[in-house]
Parts: sequence; C-alpha cells; structure tokens
Amino acid sequence: MNEKGLKTLEYDKVKNMLLAYATTEMGKNMVFELAPSSDCEWIEQALDETKDGADILRLKGGIPIPKLESVKKHLKRLDIGASLSAKELAETGRVLRVTNETKRFFRDLEADEIELNHLYDEADMLETLPDVSRRLLMSIENDGHVTDEASSLLASLRRQITTTEGEIRNRLGGIVHDQSSSGQTLFIEPKEIVELNNRLRQQQIAEKEEIKRILEELSELIAPYTEEIENNAKILGKFDFINAKAKLAHDLKA
Repeated sequence: MNEKGLKTLEYDKVKNMLLAYATTEMGKNMVFELAPSSDCEWIEQALDETKDGADILRLKGGIPIPKLESVKKHLKRLDIGASLSAKELAETGRVLRVTNETKRFFRDLEADEIELNHLYDEADMLETLPDVSRRLLMSIENDGHVTDEASSLLASLRRQITTTEGEIRNRLGGIVHDQSSSGQTLFIEPKEIVELNNRLRQQQIAEKEEIKRILEELSELIAPYTEEIENNAKILGKFDFINAKAKLAHDLKA
C-alpha cells in the first residue's frame, strides 16, 4: 500500500494508539515495524494470535508482561567477551525472571484447559535457565545493587566498613580539641583518625574490587546463553505486542 493510502487510513494514528498499550521495548519495536501485508498466511496467523490475546485478556486479564528494556546490546557485548555492569545484569536477570513467570502462566492456562491457536507453541520455546536465573536474582537487585548474598567476602567487607565508619563517628565525637568564640568552628586533632580513615579506604577499595569480580563472574555465567536469552526477549516482546492488540481491540470494542 502506498503512502497516500496509509495516510487515508490514518495508519500511523492507529499505530500510535497501539504503542500506548505496549510495556516492553521489544513490543514497542514490533509496533514501530508493523506494516500492511498481502501475505494471507501471515494475516491469518496474526489474527489467530490476536484472538488468543483477546481470549486471555477476557479470561485472565491479559498476559502478565511488565515493563522490560531490550537486552540485545548487552548480549552482543557478552558475545565479544565483555563484562556487563550491574544495571545491565539486572536488566538481563529481569528478562529471565519474567520468562519463568510467563512460562508458568501458560502452564496454568493449559491446566485450566483454555484453548489457544498459537501461543502455547510460542510459550514452549521459552528457556527458563533456572540456575542462571536463580544466581542473578540472588546477586543483583532490580536497581542494579549488588547484594550481600552475591558473595561471603562482599558481605564481610561491608560489615567491616560499617564497623569502621562507626568507629570514626565515635572518635570524631570525642576528640573536639577546641572551638571558636562563635562556636561555629570546631578544631579537632586529625592524627587520631588517620589510621581509621586509611583502613576505611582500603576496605572500600576491596569492596569495589570484589564487586568487579562478581560482575565478571556473573557475565561469564550467562555468556553461553545469549542466544536463548535473546530468543526469550523476542518472545516476551511478541506477547506484549499481542497483549497491546487485544487491549486496543477491547477498548475500541472491535
């Protein structure tokens, strides 16, 4: 179809409406790439998938796909031997967690004997990677914070840092040497806390080095599974896209 025909049909307006219902970067990309087709087989499958989505929306409130960022760039970096940041690992771990939740959701649908045209086959292609997913979930929080559970050494270092910081605060509170006549300026003897400050710096350096080691280790853990994770992300994006079509159709009473 030519540009004039698309404009007459307000095709871009419809796509923008659909875009508002997508929650993942992958799903949004599918909306952006959406174009008219004369392929009867493709059209029939797309309609069947939308019907599946509409049935799930009616019976279960939709496929539970939360907001997800694309991890495609992260996986490419892993393929060339690079290590990911804590935030990148958190985003990758989130894809795996949602993969597991989605797989379980479709198992429950199947157990309830809900008939679908195509989406069970899509869900069957999801790879949960339980050991990898469990390790990432234990080690990295959603915001990219590396947890104490990531390693016993990291937990120990953080306890040491907390203790040293407490000692410094206590020492500062007890070694005021003098104060100005206005009372606004305190004079303390820095020699009393030099050793503690040095110890704290060494502990903080050790903490950073351990976090770096953990991130490298986690990157090496998931590097062999980049193909599976990328495929999971594509399927989750497709489910999000189908969700969006079903929700738009429902709201338009189509």
